This record gives sequence, structure tokens and C-alpha cells, in this order.
Amino acid sequence: KIWEESIEEEKLAADFAKEAAPYVHAFAKCDENSIHHQKYFRLGDSPEGYLCMRDRYGRLNNKLQEMVNALWFAHELDRTLILDWEIARVYDYIMWQNVFPHAKYRVAIVPTQHNKRLCSDGAKIDSKSELYPFMFSSSGRKALKQRLHKNNTMYLGVDAYHFFRMEADYSTMRGFYANLWPAKLITEKAERFIEKYFGDSPYMAVHLRDLEGSCSARMKRSHYKSTTCSPEKNTTLEILKQVGLFQDKMVPIFVASDFQKQRARHSYMDDNGYFYRGNCSVHLHECAMIDFEIVSRSNFFIGVFASSASRTMARTREFRRVRKGIFYPSILHWDKSKNPTLEDYETFSEFDRDFLKIK
Repeated sequence: KIWEESIEEEKLAADFAKEAAPYVHAFAKCDENSIHHQKYFRLGDSPEGYLCMRDRYGRLNNKLQEMVNALWFAHELDRTLILDWEIARVYDYIMWQNVFPHAKYRVAIVPTQHNKRLCSDGAKIDSKSELYPFMFSSSGRKALKQRLHKNNTMYLGVDAYHFFRMEADYSTMRGFYANLWPAKLITEKAERFIEKYFGDSPYMAVHLRDLEGSCSARMKRSHYKSTTCSPEKNTTLEILKQVGLFQDKMVPIFVASDFQKQRARHSYMDDNGYFYRGNCSVHLHECAMIDFEIVSRSNFFIGVFASSASRTMARTREFRRVRKGIFYPSILHWDKSKNPTLEDYETFSEFDRDFLKIK
């Protein structure tokens, strides 16, 4: 009897195999990126509605910082985030579905004329005294979610600037920057540059940043010098000496200059300094994006504490880990010898200091 049941099972398995599609017919020929896109387009938008970004944004990286925090806030409310158009053009936002892999809806979508109009006509929360208790308290977010559901609020608009002044929880940050990929055109140019000048050999990167006024004004510290925000090569070499890296053999230095601080840039213009000088599209922030990508693949990075762009590059290096070989944690440079605390960093009010911690 046992033998007869075994024969029957084999027949059933053979019949099933005849009807089943071969594996190569399905996903075997898809690369990883294609699978991500197929997963995304099989999902719909959240039935709870949308979170809309309103009003102030800032430059590209400010928008990116606002996006990661807004993405987290939208997910906390079970809503789909309507992205800034510029961000949607230059980054593969479909990869951000991986930040919340169990979400049964699209976590982010591109803006259209239709949903932008609905956002402008929808509900709004602009006052920080009203918004912050929701944003920085789990019980507050739960209460807001229930209120929006009860009132059938499909579109909720929030001033983007509020999202620039916060940071999402660590798991969201890690997932976001691990899946932060620029457009294919950007990655290809960055990879060609790295292959041409560095190959598989280690290289380090430095970010120079001081566009809006002086470094002292930007950091709210009158004693700061310009080299704090745009470290010249002698400052970089001193940092390397302090941390004990590359003392026996200096590695090539890639400089993400953003075309700023001519004196600082010139200090790196020797046989060991490298800059991206390719043709770039201004509208896609192409040069800046290529700089970001080359820095994000470096073996060591010195950034600027005052720059949100430096923080983005440092986090992308840490969480993506694209390049093989040695990896040293990034250093975000500031003058610790003269001011070892952040207590006098006058960007936030006392109210903000109380609430700028996710609970």
C-alpha cells in the first residue's frame, strides 16, 4: 500500500511539472533592479491617503534630508508620500519601497498636476506647536492617524521645512541610505571615473562646503575659520595623522568641491588630487550627484560637520558599502579643540531641543 501511494505521488509530481512554467520563464532573467520595479508597480497607493510636502524646500540635499524624514512620518501614518519632483527625477525612489518591505502600498510616488492640486486643496498642518507633538511622540502620531482616518482626510499637507529640522529613527535612516541610488546615468559616470583613476586601489575623499557666506556665520561660531568648512590639504593631512591613517603610503584624494573656495581647491591640485571635470547637466545637478557617488564609494571620507551633504555622503558610505576592500568610518570635521560641545549651536530654539528626539 505504501509503495502504491508513492507511485501515485510521483505521477502527480510529474503531471504538475508538465504544467508548471520553467523557472527561466519567470524571474530568472530579471536583474535585482527589475524585480524591485515589478514589486513596486504591483502595489497600489495607500487607502489611508497621502502626505504632501508643501512650501519651502532648499537645495537638492536639503530636499533629500526632508524626504527621508517625511517618508518615515508618512509610514507612521500609513500614508503614501508624494515626492518632490526634483528628487523623483534624480533618485531611484522605487528602491525606497525596501525601507518598509512589509508595506502593502507604495510608500512614495511622483507628483502629478492632479495630486498636486488635491494636495493644495487638502488639509494642512503648518504650525510647529501643533505638528511637533504629533511628529515626535508615538502616542501623538497614533492620535493623528486616528483623527485623519475618522475625518476621511485623504491629503495632508505639511511644510517641508519641519522635516529638515528632525531625524527619523535609526532603522529608517539605515534602510533609506542603503537604498539611496542616483539615476543610472550618474552611477555609470561615477563608475567610469573610479575605474579610470583608481581601479581597485584604495582612495579617500574630501568634501569642501562653504557657499552661503562665511563658515563662522554658517556654524554660528564667530571663532571658526574657513578651513573648518573647507579643509585645505594641510588640514586633511593633520586629520590623517591624528587618526593614524595612510602614514606609510598616501592614497589618492578625490575632492568634492562643489566649485567652492578656490584657495581650498587649489591646495589639492597636485599629482595626488582628483576632481570630476566632466560635462554635466545643470538641471539634474549632475556634477554634484557624481561627486556624491564617487565619495560614497571611497575607502575613507572627511566631510564637514556643518553640511547636510557631507552627512548624506557619510551615511551612504556606511550603509551601502559598495566598494570592496578596506573601509574606514567617515570623519565629519569641526574644530573640537575650541568648542567641544554643541550647546551653543544656535539653530534650534528651546522648544525644538525638547522635541527633536523621536519617542
